[in-house]
Amino acid sequence: MQPLHTYRSHLEAILRRLGQNRDRTTVRELVTTLCASYDLGDIQFVMNGQPLAPETSVAALADGPFEVSLRLTCDLSGASTAAGSSRFRASEDEPAFQFTEDDPRVDAFIRELARLEDRNEFMWAGYIVRDLLPRVGFPAEQTKIVLDHLREAGIVLVEKVPNPKNPTFPATGVRLNNENERVQANATANVHQS
Repeated sequence: MQPLHTYRSHLEAILRRLGQNRDRTTVRELVTTLCASYDLGDIQFVMNGQPLAPETSVAALADGPFEVSLRLTCDLSGASTAAGSSRFRASEDEPAFQFTEDDPRVDAFIRELARLEDRNEFMWAGYIVRDLLPRVGFPAEQTKIVLDHLREAGIVLVEKVPNPKNPTFPATGVRLNNENERVQANATANVHQS
């Protein structure tokens, strides 16, 4: 019996979607996201025997067959590696998340949330924290902090909305702040990709 999902099937689904959408994501952004999402040491894309340049568009992968090499770092000594094995996790001496203008994960988050908002009226905060932020490369244990920083930076708005299924407990929703310049730049890029 084959497993339902493997690294290969999940990676192929992500790459197929990016290629079909003619996504402007670069190989560098994709590697950053995938390494953080899967806690990989490294990932390399090779086409025609040559590694793809970091600034190559992921859409170029649709031009022909390519190879993907994954490097996993394992520790079987029994020591926990969950709190620092990934090169994308902060050390104990630095903050868990640094909001920077050039962090490609923030731009990838904006583009993905804009795409989702086009299809859904409401984006539940739990989905953003548990699924969307980890999918674009943020470590799962830091996503609540990341969401707080995104709200403080004016990129997203977090609001309570009535919950028709349980009026006693309103739902917490997240939406892009369309007045934010970074949101405008990325959401516009997202529209042109569609």
